[in-house]
Amino acid sequence: MVDSNEKPAPAAGPHGGAVFVVTGTERLSPTLQRVAFEIRGVPAEEVEEFTASPDTDMYVKLIFPAPEGLTAEELEANSPGEDEDAIVMRTYTLHSVAVEGERITGVVDFVAHGEGLAGPWALAAAEGDWLEVFGPGGNYAPDAGAARHLLAGDAAALPAIAAAMRAMPAEAVGDVVVETPHPSDMGLLPEHPGLRVRHVTPWETPGDALAAAVRQVHVEPEGLQVFVHGEAHAVMKKIRPWLKDLGVTVRGASISGYWRQGRSEEGFRLWKRDNRPED
Repeated sequence: MVDSNEKPAPAAGPHGGAVFVVTGTERLSPTLQRVAFEIRGVPAEEVEEFTASPDTDMYVKLIFPAPEGLTAEELEANSPGEDEDAIVMRTYTLHSVAVEGERITGVVDFVAHGEGLAGPWALAAAEGDWLEVFGPGGNYAPDAGAARHLLAGDAAALPAIAAAMRAMPAEAVGDVVVETPHPSDMGLLPEHPGLRVRHVTPWETPGDALAAAVRQVHVEPEGLQVFVHGEAHAVMKKIRPWLKDLGVTVRGASISGYWRQGRSEEGFRLWKRDNRPED
């Protein structure tokens, strides 16, 4: 794997992906670091996937060199091919994408903690640094015909929640619940006249405060559109069953765990495989 801090950005990624080249950074809050990129190497027939996607949870998979300590199973899951070096993918929502002539730019907001791969990388990122990227993907957009909305998540979900709020018409109504360490993190969210926004501070176990706050929301199942993303155990074992018991249709709703406490993203993929809901 090429070290993105030592070699110039290539025209295309070494594994066939596009390339995100850093053009600037901004500290948004004690929790969030914004990194602006120029997006290179996108085939012409795929440009609209970045620039015209209707999904407000549009995400990409950023590629990092594999750190030491991954199990053989995790390495095998990450390897793009038998003759390729193992890679490590971290999934991030695109805050925004813009097109200026033939130039495509994008913004990603990182949770800027001192652990893991992506957070420290974002804090140290400098102009000209680069990462290979696969994607984009996405599977959620606010339904203008929904009677109400429930948006809930932690700091990792803030960019997607913000994008959903920006896309909602002024007449949309609903509740937004966010678990994040600092109230100033909520500055990422736009104002919206019909959405009640609540900030909760994390408890000792990540996700518990979010789950408790969501369960205090008055839920009318009929016509409710749900977007709930956060720590996997809290989302899939506490919030999702509660919604189902209330009569909310959870199959097909945007309810997902972004991460699992105590696990790398590689280990989390294995956890998700073993804990996939049947309903």
